[in-house]
Amino acid sequence: MLGEMGIVERFYSALMREEVKPLEPLGDKVWLTHLAFDCARRSILETTYLKGIRPRSIIRSWIGRKLHELNVLGKEMEITLEHDGVVGRIDEYDPENKILLEKKTTTFTPREITPITFRQTEYEKWLLEKNGREVRKCFVLYIDFVNDAVRAFEVNPRDSQTIGNEIKERKSRILDARKWGILPPRTPFYLDSRGQLLSCSICPTFHLCYLGEEAVPPELVYLEEEEI
Repeated sequence: MLGEMGIVERFYSALMREEVKPLEPLGDKVWLTHLAFDCARRSILETTYLKGIRPRSIIRSWIGRKLHELNVLGKEMEITLEHDGVVGRIDEYDPENKILLEKKTTTFTPREITPITFRQTEYEKWLLEKNGREVRKCFVLYIDFVNDAVRAFEVNPRDSQTIGNEIKERKSRILDARKWGILPPRTPFYLDSRGQLLSCSICPTFHLCYLGEEAVPPELVYLEEEEI
């Protein structure tokens, strides 16, 4: 007969069955999301190793996924597209009004779009256009489920040629690292007043990144879930 602990165990088991998916073999393909990272080293490490997940993180992940299921524009959702070895999943696209919507769940309300999310939205616009879908407007919707706040920002992307060239260069850098097993240089944002590398301090691959310049065998490690 179930007791209190048994109910809790079943809760976490149900969450894990929904949230934990096997790593997909990418071969010579690259996920668009990983191209958007400022640091190519993180892109390599995060697509290679399994993440360890804390209970709080798995609950937040589930909440975020459920909020992503909300159809804000009332049109197409979760569209998986590919072009030239770049694979991406578009949160929402309105083919009538040519609108791209990227949704982000967060634990705080941002004052502006983060650079990674801005770049990711640019890349998604490029991917849609390469698949014959026109985009006239791009938006990012932040859903803060801790403070019960929602905020939207319009994205004014760079020209498609500039974006395409950047994607090509970043993809090549990642594929070269996979091929030769050598990690690319890390790209920290900047130092804070204490001399701490801010991008490194929130990176889930931090402990692997500073082990050396060669990739660590995937079976030896787990990544801690990122906390911001």
